[in-house]
Amino acid sequence: MANSFEIVFEREKAILNLKVWGFWTVKEALEYRESLTHAISSIGSIPWGLLADVRFFPIQQSAVQSIHAELMQLAVESGMAKCANVTGSTLTKLQIERLFFQTCPGYMNLAWFKNEEEARKWLEDITCDFTETETEKLFQTI
Repeated sequence: MANSFEIVFEREKAILNLKVWGFWTVKEALEYRESLTHAISSIGSIPWGLLADVRFFPIQQSAVQSIHAELMQLAVESGMAKCANVTGSTLTKLQIERLFFQTCPGYMNLAWFKNEEEARKWLEDITCDFTETETEKLFQTI
């Protein structure tokens, strides 16, 4: 079976790149969990940013969503300093946002972008923490 995801870590920039696409079976989600868990564990103890390209990732079934929620929590617990999401669909954004805030309440460094260049610019300083007000402005202007 061909993967419906790509995971690449740019060590020099401390950015974990995820690209996901298609409607997944539970088997595909479990393969993704194994690959992403391995990638996160190989990063080490440095703060890092996540660049998730979810432009071609439609709403998923609840079993797949549960696996994603588990991985969101793992990422936060493993040092993810910022999470930049590139999306073209409001429904996908709402699904990911709901899962993220249910799983990781209080995590504030989550933002949405229309293109990868803007997302990368936001991730440049991954050690920077935004206040709630600044994060709200990002949600309103993007």
